Amino acid sequence: MTRIAIILGSTRPGRNGEAVARWVHEIAAARDDADFELVDIAEYRLPHLDEAAPPSLGQYAHDHTKAWAEKIASFDGYVFVTPEYNHSTSGALKNAIDFLYGEWNNKAAGFVSYGSAGGTRAVEHLRLVMGELQVADVRNQVALSLFTDFTDFATFTPAERHTVAVGALLDQVVAWSRALASLRTDVKEVVRRNTERVQSGGDFALFEELFADDFVDHTPQPGTTPDKDGVRVLYHALRSAFPDFSAKIHWQAVEGDVVTTYKTYSGTHRGEFLGLAPTGEHVEFETVDAMRVRDGKITEHWGVANLYSVLQQLGALPVGAER
Repeated sequence: MTRIAIILGSTRPGRNGEAVARWVHEIAAARDDADFELVDIAEYRLPHLDEAAPPSLGQYAHDHTKAWAEKIASFDGYVFVTPEYNHSTSGALKNAIDFLYGEWNNKAAGFVSYGSAGGTRAVEHLRLVMGELQVADVRNQVALSLFTDFTDFATFTPAERHTVAVGALLDQVVAWSRALASLRTDVKEVVRRNTERVQSGGDFALFEELFADDFVDHTPQPGTTPDKDGVRVLYHALRSAFPDFSAKIHWQAVEGDVVTTYKTYSGTHRGEFLGLAPTGEHVEFETVDAMRVRDGKITEHWGVANLYSVLQQLGALPVGAER
């Protein structure tokens, strides 16, 4: 079932946002068209952004980032509950958003805001941020006034009309989250099938299905052509040299229609490879590649592989040799 996060975007002591988020969640929980979960950014104790690598790479170093990424990746859409501070959202929410990239992509988002002007200016800021993250922000939103929807600016007492507005907002978030499902899953799944069933399993009938006839390899291996025929030759050569050839995916990141995969290849050297006679050695080497997927077909490829390590493991180069 479609999963929607209701993200509480304030960490201030005594925050009004907690009551608002719980109200939204209570309304959402009465629905049967999606699973809704309240996600409080305060519980993740995120510091100011402390990851050295850009989030678009998905190479997270810290446990707090990994936990946050795992949680956000598990949802199909989001409802952000945001205060308005100085014509914008809270620094804590913006910081939490900035920690990640691919986990947000190709999903839907709606907004429930509160403030002296209903939090509308915070939402306008967030809509710009969502565009950069490839998140489809829905039109309907809920704007709560500190003057009319809170008693003494502190006790949440929303007008009844807002309940209807939350329902309309959720209608759009759920619908758009479902509509975007193919963009979220298909491109990554195409590349995963190639890795697990073609490269690891030797399913060359599937290879013909997955690769476009006009496929272009921007980083072809020596002795191969930069097209579909060249990749076919390469895959057959690898399975001939390493009959038990397999690939283990460590992570994948999606940006638009490009899937980047970090993986480890392994196999036992039973046939000629790079001019080397069979050694019987078991080798492992890492590779990172990016594949563009359009209309369910792999159309382009860029990649780097640690072949230097392979030559060392096969005894063609001494371990520790200077490159």
